[in-house]
Amino acid sequence: MNTIKILFLAADPTDAVRLRLGQELRDIREKLQLSKHRDSYSIESRESVRAGDISQAIFDIEPQIVHFSGHGTSAGELCFEDSQGKTKPIKPDALANLFKLLASQVRCVVLNACYSETQARSIAKHIPFVIGMNQAIGDNAAIAFSVGFYRALGAGRSVKDAYEFACVEIQLEGIPEYLTPILLEKEIIIKEDEIAHNKQNVPVSSTSFFSQRFSSSFPGVRGIQRFCSSSEAITRLSKLLEDPLKFNKHYCPVWWFRGDRNFQIESFEHLEDDIVLIDNQELKIKEVVAVNARSYYKCFVYIETYPMKPSGLYAWTEEKEIQDEIGRYGYCSEQFAVYQRKFLVNRSEYDDGAANIDGKIVDLDWKASELRTRYLSSYNLVVAAKENPLNTPSFDSSFEEIMNNILRGYASVEDLSEAILELPKREFN
Repeated sequence: MNTIKILFLAADPTDAVRLRLGQELRDIREKLQLSKHRDSYSIESRESVRAGDISQAIFDIEPQIVHFSGHGTSAGELCFEDSQGKTKPIKPDALANLFKLLASQVRCVVLNACYSETQARSIAKHIPFVIGMNQAIGDNAAIAFSVGFYRALGAGRSVKDAYEFACVEIQLEGIPEYLTPILLEKEIIIKEDEIAHNKQNVPVSSTSFFSQRFSSSFPGVRGIQRFCSSSEAITRLSKLLEDPLKFNKHYCPVWWFRGDRNFQIESFEHLEDDIVLIDNQELKIKEVVAVNARSYYKCFVYIETYPMKPSGLYAWTEEKEIQDEIGRYGYCSEQFAVYQRKFLVNRSEYDDGAANIDGKIVDLDWKASELRTRYLSSYNLVVAAKENPLNTPSFDSSFEEIMNNILRGYASVEDLSEAILELPKREFN
């Protein structure tokens, strides 16, 4: 069994109240030496630690557990020593960044210092288990915690169990500070931060979110304005569809629409020149039309594209085949996948999870396979809020007819705008 190395760091500045750090270290050594699994642990110590000593000690010892004993400030800073032995507080972010670099090595950090919860929480984003103190803690309680913690580890208990035993040890000593130590787990901290972030940023409604995006992407637009330069159009789309587009892992306020075909937009990428990728749709941008007429919740962006060349994966032998597709659907498209951003494979191979690439049968890693839709004719779609009035089945047929007629030259974006203005406001749960 590999030995688990413990690095004990102590700092007791001369201008602060003196602590019994030597006794704490002696007691930890004693409990480990007397434990059933004494051969599984080794402990090294560094005293009068300065900020620059920390990384050197970690490089020298290569510990799996780092234990700091000393002072902490009410601002969440740990106090190390300067060159004169006086107090030098270290900001939480600085130590957190150090432990971020040590995430593959260090498994547990114990901060046996007053008010160290803030620092512990920062470190716990990178290290599996971190223990800190949620308020000031006295010498007796700090020593009792260390004794209970390492006694339990030496008995073969897990970090979580050892923490519980350590808190009970304080209580058994008749010290009222047994609720002061807290255990923070990386997985839980990351989930809590993610939930808090999403709660802060989830849009109140898709229409208000889209209206704000629209205003920042097309400032000053009232009514209808065309952007016929591909580069200008792509610049505007890049702003409109910049991250984040997805909240709470599943909620997407911005959607694309075309008749009864619609879906949430999760990603946007400018591939090259005048070609962009909206989710899996390759679009060779011809023009973008920003429509902001009367009501904020009805604003939308119309996108029209040029035809793209076939991928070469399918036998489009005659132009008539493409025209037949246009006659049926209003446009012609083909689906394929891009593997490792380099190899094109047809849709059937993608569905089967294997493809013939350069004469070899290759199992496709789905994470490296991107499904694409390419339009071989002119194509158009609308980008709008999920709760835009056009998102209603009763409008699908009329919507598709208008979109097809725009491509044929029989209708205009102005006609589409007028039709959407006639629709009632929708409410979504």
